[in-house]
Amino acid sequence: MSWDNVIGQKRVIEILKRTIENGRIPQAYIFTGTDGTGKRLVAKELAKALNCEKNTGNACNICLSCNKIDRDIHPDVEVISPAGQSGGIKIEQIHAIRERIFLKPLEGKYKFYIIDHAEGLIKPQEASGNALLKLLEEPPNDTIFVLIPTEGQALIPTIVSRCQKIKFDYLSIGEVEKVLRDKFFYNEEDARLSAGFSFGRVDRALSFKDEKTKIEREEVFKNLKSPFLKNLLTWARELSSMREKAIDVLDIMILYMRDILIYKITNEKMFLINADYFKEIEAEQKDTVAGILKKIKLIQKTKQLIEQNINLQLALEVMFMEIIENE
Repeated sequence: MSWDNVIGQKRVIEILKRTIENGRIPQAYIFTGTDGTGKRLVAKELAKALNCEKNTGNACNICLSCNKIDRDIHPDVEVISPAGQSGGIKIEQIHAIRERIFLKPLEGKYKFYIIDHAEGLIKPQEASGNALLKLLEEPPNDTIFVLIPTEGQALIPTIVSRCQKIKFDYLSIGEVEKVLRDKFFYNEEDARLSAGFSFGRVDRALSFKDEKTKIEREEVFKNLKSPFLKNLLTWARELSSMREKAIDVLDIMILYMRDILIYKITNEKMFLINADYFKEIEAEQKDTVAGILKKIKLIQKTKQLIEQNINLQLALEVMFMEIIENE
């Protein structure tokens, strides 16, 4: 069945199933929430459920319509992504939708337009945003839009007011692990380690083995192994121009502190996420449980401040000075 392809997001699926059962399907959705939690997959599964030839309100995953949507070749289901180097949705892309929107579906019951990275429509002065707004005012009954903005990006209120907003939750570690095993064929050990690094996001889990993440992990362990204030302040200055990397580094620091805490309590290597840095973790056992917890909370607080666009270098410098003070 269609929704069985989705791991996690039970609340979201129940909302969508109820709207189908009640026959009151909104003509525009906004799927919000963190990246890597299945928003694009659920959008396609919704398109399958509504266009399935069995017409049961669920997808059979067998009929020609379901297979075509799975292979991204269904003529009535289109994914629109940013075009060109600007990273935004072009007005030409919206005009192309307008030219087809009043035509009958070619094969299915509904035409679906899944607009990925819809933050390209966030500014009222953007021509593409205004063009889409006009389409959302009175869309044909056989047309459904799904807007998927990147995490943390907002859409203009006039667009939001015409859509049903559904927020996606972080996945549990177990759910991420299952996705890695079932859909990416990870072995049990790799799935466990990568899921631990995920923070509830499949894309983060998949990045665990990337060269970029490898370098960032090495950087964290190198700088925290001998935490001299001068070195940490230099590091803060280097990170101050790279907000996204700084947030990734803080996530790695949280997991590093988590491993130190877990090993201190359990004395078991099997529970560590950074098991390949076991020697470094084993050597960092001088701090108390309360001290480690205090550092974790400090790093989490700093991450929240950075996500709120506070001065990046200042936030990192204050955090590092407090870490040194608690050594």
